[in-house]
Amino acid sequence: MFRIEGIDSDYQHDVTTGQDGTVTLRVEPGSYRVTELSVPAPYYLPDLDAARTQTISLNAGEEKKLVFKNHKAPELTIYKEDSVAGAPVEGARFHVTYTSTGEAADAPDSFDFGEILTDANGEIKLHELGHRLYPGEYTITEVEPAPGFQMKEPSTQTVVLHGGESRTVTFQNVPLNAVIVEKYDSVTGEALSGATFQLRYLGGTSGTGGTVIGQKVTGKNGTAIWTGLTAGTYILEEIAPADGYSIIQSSETIYLADSGEQSVVTVRFENMPDGILLVRKVCATNPSMTLPNAEFKITYADGTLIGDSNGIYRTDEHGEIRIEGLAPGKSVVVTETQAPPGFIMDTQSQTIQIKEGRTVSLTFKNQPKGELIVQKRDSATGQPLAGAEFRVTTAAGCEVGLDGVIGDSTLTQNGIFETDSNGEIRITNLAPGAYVISEIKAPQGYVMDQASTNVVIGEGGDTQTVVITNSKAGTLIIDKRDSLTGEPLEGVTFKVTTSTGEYVPDENGYISSNGIYKTDKDGKIQIDGVVGTLVVTETATIPGYSIDPAHQTQTVQVNPNDTQTIYFENTPSTTLVIEKYIEGTTTPLEGVTFLVTDSSGAVVGPSNGEYITDENGRIIIADLEPGTTVTAREIKTLEGYVLDTAPKSIVIKAGEVQTLRFYNEAKGTLVIRKLDSVTKEPLAGVEFELTYADGGYVDDANGHLSSLGLYTTDQNGEIRISGVTGTIVVKETKTIPGYTIDPATQTQTVMVNPEDTQTLTFYNTPGTTLTIRKYIEGTDYEPLEGVTFLITDSAGTPLGPSNGEYVTDQNGQIVLTDLAPGTTIIARETKTVDGFVLDGTPQSILIKEGEGQYLTFYNQRVGGVEIIKVNADDTKERIPNVTFEIRKIDDELIDTVTTDRNGRVFAPLEDGAYYAVEIEAAEGFKLDDTPHYFEVENGKTTVLKENKAFSGIIIHKVDSVTGEGIYDVKFLLYDADKNPIGEYTTDQNGYIYIDEALAEGKGRFYIRELEAAEGYTLDEEYKTVYVQPGKTIEIEWENVPITGQIQIYKYAAEYNAVTGTQAGAPLEGAVFEIVQERSGKVVDYITTDARGVAASRPLPLGRYKIQEVTAPAYWQVDPTVHDVTLEFAGQIIKLSAFDKPSNLGVTITKRGNAELLAGQTMRYDITVANTSNVDLENFFWHDRIPTDVARATTLTTGTYSARLNYRILYKTNYTADYQVLASNLLTSNNYSFSLNAIPTQAGEVVTDVYFDFGKVPVGFQSVSGPTLSVIVNGNTVNGYQLVNRADAGGQYQGTWQTAQASWVTIIRKYTTTPTLPKTGY
Repeated sequence: MFRIEGIDSDYQHDVTTGQDGTVTLRVEPGSYRVTELSVPAPYYLPDLDAARTQTISLNAGEEKKLVFKNHKAPELTIYKEDSVAGAPVEGARFHVTYTSTGEAADAPDSFDFGEILTDANGEIKLHELGHRLYPGEYTITEVEPAPGFQMKEPSTQTVVLHGGESRTVTFQNVPLNAVIVEKYDSVTGEALSGATFQLRYLGGTSGTGGTVIGQKVTGKNGTAIWTGLTAGTYILEEIAPADGYSIIQSSETIYLADSGEQSVVTVRFENMPDGILLVRKVCATNPSMTLPNAEFKITYADGTLIGDSNGIYRTDEHGEIRIEGLAPGKSVVVTETQAPPGFIMDTQSQTIQIKEGRTVSLTFKNQPKGELIVQKRDSATGQPLAGAEFRVTTAAGCEVGLDGVIGDSTLTQNGIFETDSNGEIRITNLAPGAYVISEIKAPQGYVMDQASTNVVIGEGGDTQTVVITNSKAGTLIIDKRDSLTGEPLEGVTFKVTTSTGEYVPDENGYISSNGIYKTDKDGKIQIDGVVGTLVVTETATIPGYSIDPAHQTQTVQVNPNDTQTIYFENTPSTTLVIEKYIEGTTTPLEGVTFLVTDSSGAVVGPSNGEYITDENGRIIIADLEPGTTVTAREIKTLEGYVLDTAPKSIVIKAGEVQTLRFYNEAKGTLVIRKLDSVTKEPLAGVEFELTYADGGYVDDANGHLSSLGLYTTDQNGEIRISGVTGTIVVKETKTIPGYTIDPATQTQTVMVNPEDTQTLTFYNTPGTTLTIRKYIEGTDYEPLEGVTFLITDSAGTPLGPSNGEYVTDQNGQIVLTDLAPGTTIIARETKTVDGFVLDGTPQSILIKEGEGQYLTFYNQRVGGVEIIKVNADDTKERIPNVTFEIRKIDDELIDTVTTDRNGRVFAPLEDGAYYAVEIEAAEGFKLDDTPHYFEVENGKTTVLKENKAFSGIIIHKVDSVTGEGIYDVKFLLYDADKNPIGEYTTDQNGYIYIDEALAEGKGRFYIRELEAAEGYTLDEEYKTVYVQPGKTIEIEWENVPITGQIQIYKYAAEYNAVTGTQAGAPLEGAVFEIVQERSGKVVDYITTDARGVAASRPLPLGRYKIQEVTAPAYWQVDPTVHDVTLEFAGQIIKLSAFDKPSNLGVTITKRGNAELLAGQTMRYDITVANTSNVDLENFFWHDRIPTDVARATTLTTGTYSARLNYRILYKTNYTADYQVLASNLLTSNNYSFSLNAIPTQAGEVVTDVYFDFGKVPVGFQSVSGPTLSVIVNGNTVNGYQLVNRADAGGQYQGTWQTAQASWVTIIRKYTTTPTLPKTGY
């Protein structure tokens, strides 16, 4: 308890501490005295006031702590012992008094504890007798010894105790006529407590019986004492040993003499410590392996059971049994009654004698039983096979499972084992010895490689694994074709037998019970699960064909794991073949129409006698009547070719294949050119009508003109028409604005012959026109469509509609007509298209009457590369959807781009050396993976690439699960006789293009996979292809992947102050990209879940690189690239990754004049920066122009630390939406814009400018800062505060980070006081 008193006030309050030893009190500011009044037991108050009182001063709102320390009360123990044996003495009487030394404030000056007796332990614990002890002086006096003892000096002792101190004061007594027994361990000599002794008095010097004096138990020092004994004879007997010990001598006779002196006799007894038995159970072949759960029966040699369970014990998890408390000297018999599972019991008993105080041990060894694992595998692929049946016997013929040899297995009732889904049989608990494994049934579709296998289980009980293979039964493919066309023939009948004439069974469901098969729509019969010599006979063909007797029957040997293909051909009976070629070549023409009639003029065949040539330029007509004369006449040819109308006839002969061959000449070309009659410049957009001499329109079969024969000149002023012949009339029907048609040359006639090119030139006379032409810098006048110009006169007045704005057309032109001669016209580019640098320099020209005048502008490309993809065979054809990678010379990937519908793509690049490589070709074109090197200098680089259409064989190797192309698969190509032609390897997209081997033209080829890609199983099946000239055969070939999985565990690397996420917590929403190392292709994207775990789909074995591409919100992307390899089926690789928190920051500053005179111009200097540790999206800076008293005049962009393209937008007080001031600007260039030049209405002013950068990197900042100049209104009042505000910002993962800046300028306006005239007063 404490008392708090105010020193300068009458405040007083008593408080008591709580369980935690503290008390808190709220008081007014001031000075206080705190005094400790009382303490709880066993503590005491200090005697000095200074130790019990403290003062404290408190100011407003201040908290202070006072600490008081207390000592525990002291403890005092009085101990009485026998002076001879040191044994405790009970019943000694002591008197204790106390005198204070002043250490404790609440202690009495003195205190008398009275007389107290020692207890059975020879002790008096003074502090436990109900009286509180205080520091001070204690006086202890023995006033009476215990019975049978006499006192021994000193009889009085004084001790001074301090707070918290504990003391023991020892007194001794001398025994009178005493017997002292001492008890020791016979082995170690240590004193033993707990042994019980009995003392009997016999009287005289000898005798039996006697009077029992009493029983005593040896104490902690191993002694017990009897005192005050009468002289005479005594028997000292040990009636119970200490725990864990046996009695060696049970009694001792003692004689106390009557000599007039005190007689003290000490007798020494020893106990034998009990023995311990340790039984250990181990594996006979590996003694370091202990065996639990072995059962033993343990008895003494006389048959007495040991323990409480009929002598039964079991080894523990350490393979041990430990039995304590066994009688020394006795023999123990140990017998194993049950072996551990999987081991053979040791039937030999063992005997051992128990030693006093020692551990004796026995070791039993068990022979392990063996295990047999039978694994059934496909001999070619190694894949496990389920459903194989086996019988297992011992060497003596005893069947495992039926003759007492039973284990854990997939055993059936009739003693047959069957492989499980993993292709395994496991039989355990087998005794050592030889076994025979007999396969009695192979899995369906397989044949047995060997009937039986021997295996020996060793004496050590080992595990034997036996791999038994089955070979897949072979496959027979019968391929039936037309001998002329190579087309498959459906419905042809074959009989298939073995070499002994037996029908091939139909267990796979492909055939009938009598061995008859029919070809399917692909002309094939496929029979799986066959082995041996097979005889294949064609028994019936289809109408229109005859069987060749020389090749009607073929014999083939089909081996296990083998696919054999045999080919049959049928020749069409009585057939006429019409062939069509290009004149002077062997190139066939597809799509040419013939009319076929007989000699009477009657049409032959369906479709009113009309036939069309196929891809081989052929028409095949079968089943013609022999002796008939057939006439074929071409009635329609292809666009671009001259019709051959001359008919040809032939007499049909029975059983022969006859041919009529026709040729077509290529048509000619007509070129029309349109020019300005004065400047000879080409004119784009002029319309012409083309007709033949008979009045028919030159039609649009080629897709480049209208159905009324109308054409329009291109940017080169040309119309080019291919594939025409004959007399053509060309008439100009419509010219472009600013020009008039010359009637004298409006119509021209020309004769175009086959394979001829004719050119006609037309001229137009210009009116008073101005043509603005826009070209790409560094090209051969390539026009630029979509560029905006502002057209004004010399006074700045916009001309024409749309407030003077014009946009270039597809020819890159703007044509202005009806201009007043003598007017000066000014044209300024205000907006360009993406990928080009704005040319803001205006040009002017004086308009002259009757002339066509030109202003020509050029745009530089933004630093980078333009790729134009064209067909090498027709450079006018541009190819869309071609994908390129653009890399630096050191192979760093910069961008991946794809050509648009015009076959063009542009990529902005910084100055430097690069190369572009095609990674994905357009459909029907062969990939050109040749690197094309170029250098970007001042934004000028154009790369032109060509592709050729492909003809031949295309193999596309794909993953059977994902359908994605597989890289680095090797194939071997064979000719029709299966002679190897060449080896080919798939590219990154899984393609192989084969054309070199096809120089001989059409034919049959075989393809076989030679080497699978890493992580895939090999497919050794042969595939057959038929190749025809000018055609492409594409084969999609699947491989089955051997897969594993990659798992990512994403954690927080540090505490995130924004989200409150602790370090080490899992992170959800991290996206990882998995790239296959050998192909460089992205194979999967995975995202972490709420547990921070992301798992890939099953991936083919191989090496992969994993990298985070998107971090969770408020976290940085971890740049670490994890490089791992999946090495075996089912493998799961687990990776840990950590993200650091993202810190977002943007700064903007603005400075201008502190003061400015009204009517003057002021410049604001601006700086801006991304201070985040991550890239920011949609980065901008924006200025709100103070239009209340100022007008913006000039804007300079400044330069920036990273090379980017950006644009500038603006708003006016008349527009709510932003408009483009300039686009495709380079951050490395400093531009200047006159805001006064922006076309505006009366009263319209620019109110905002907005710089839009898109994505900016870490550390992006202004280098030479942007500036904005304004002019202040001259009528602004003195002291007006002109406030200009600006802001900047950017986004990271959808979160905006912004900053603001402002600048205040005081406007001053000084006026002079006019001088008044003097008035004379």
